[in-house]
Amino acid sequence: MHLRKARNTDVSQIRALINEMAQRTDEDYKHGHMLPRSLTELYEHIRDYTVVVDDEDRVRGCCALESQWDGLAELKALAVHDVLQGQGWGRKLVDAVISESDALGVACIYTLTNKMDFFTHLDFHPINMRELPQRVWSECVNCPKYDAGCDEVAMTFQGKRPKQIFIPAVGINAPPAARVALGLAPLDDCTDKANEQAEVVVAEAVPDSATTPHSDGFAPPFRSLDNVSDEIVSQVENSGFALIQNAVGAEVVQQLQEAIAGAMNSADEYSMRHVLERVPAVRDWCNAPTTRALIEPILGESCFPVRALLFDKTPDANWKVVWHQDLTIAVREKIETDGFAPWSKKEDVWHVQPPIRVLEKMLALRLHLDNCDEENGPLRVLPASHLGGKLDANAIAAWRESENDVPCLLESGGVLLMRPLLLHASSQAIAPRHRRVLHIEWASDQLPNGLQWFSAS
Repeated sequence: MHLRKARNTDVSQIRALINEMAQRTDEDYKHGHMLPRSLTELYEHIRDYTVVVDDEDRVRGCCALESQWDGLAELKALAVHDVLQGQGWGRKLVDAVISESDALGVACIYTLTNKMDFFTHLDFHPINMRELPQRVWSECVNCPKYDAGCDEVAMTFQGKRPKQIFIPAVGINAPPAARVALGLAPLDDCTDKANEQAEVVVAEAVPDSATTPHSDGFAPPFRSLDNVSDEIVSQVENSGFALIQNAVGAEVVQQLQEAIAGAMNSADEYSMRHVLERVPAVRDWCNAPTTRALIEPILGESCFPVRALLFDKTPDANWKVVWHQDLTIAVREKIETDGFAPWSKKEDVWHVQPPIRVLEKMLALRLHLDNCDEENGPLRVLPASHLGGKLDANAIAAWRESENDVPCLLESGGVLLMRPLLLHASSQAIAPRHRRVLHIEWASDQLPNGLQWFSAS
């Protein structure tokens, strides 16, 4: 018996070994001892695999190390044939793939496992599952355990942490020992959900002189975003949103409040469409370098605003919004185009649902013109739900059941950056008062087949 790197010709044997283990169930592993792997996946990632072979070159064990993110790799698909069980080949496979990490530039190795005791002996330590970048979860929606209940815990070699730290959690059916190791309350504790409330990274812009005007006419809201740009980009990429307190100075907020109030049809108006057309000051603010500095690190220098809306909550307009994704865009005219459907018309403007690839390249900036706390019906989001593509009612229900929502609490001048595909909702305010939010959608690409964004300048 010896170890070697896997070859293309090993795929059928590797798949047979893994999938046989995946089909085994018992009292402790009701959904299989490991996850099945497809031929396509194995052929695409065969270079990640190390195998144990016998004297006849038959595969008797396997393990993979797959690069996942900046400095992060997953140890996965560890399987050992029955004839080698108890002989230390599982440890040897793990040691072999770990030895590859330096050459790959990997600082943190993690695994998702239901064999916590085995990996504990190999110097793996449990971590909060959501400390992993949320893109890691994109594979979870295709896992057979997704609906049945996850029994896995995340562990990292030598307890190292990935660079991006987001929302702490652990598989809902993970072993009690994993919850104890992480300091989490038992699931039957009525305070469990409160103990696992999402921890959101909230960046705070560094304020500059509020009285020094910028060449664009707006007082600069911050000195520089260099100290938070990487954090913002990572948060939006993985969780689908980022919160930035004090992003816009009080003087700018007041200018926008006054300009919007002057464009209102009446004092009782609580929403406004086509804000970029009705309030030129808002378009000017979008074009200001200080505003573009929030968007360009994510969408690139060619980005442009395509639609702006105003929302408010008052005692007379204390509305709520159910969980949904923002799936429509506004265009100047209806042109039948593959992938663009269905069509609708609102206030004499055509709206249509574009292909997912269009929405994935968009970003919404929500500027709070008033303080918003838990009592004022804040927007609530489900982190990482944007990674699931377009979600039907069943998928939305599954996300709501499996994830803790995050309230977006921001003071006046705070900004929420959000992907349109992120699930979001808001409830009625407990103590209704003004909660004006300027919602501006941005894109970086023009539309195909002669379609034009309605508000693009």
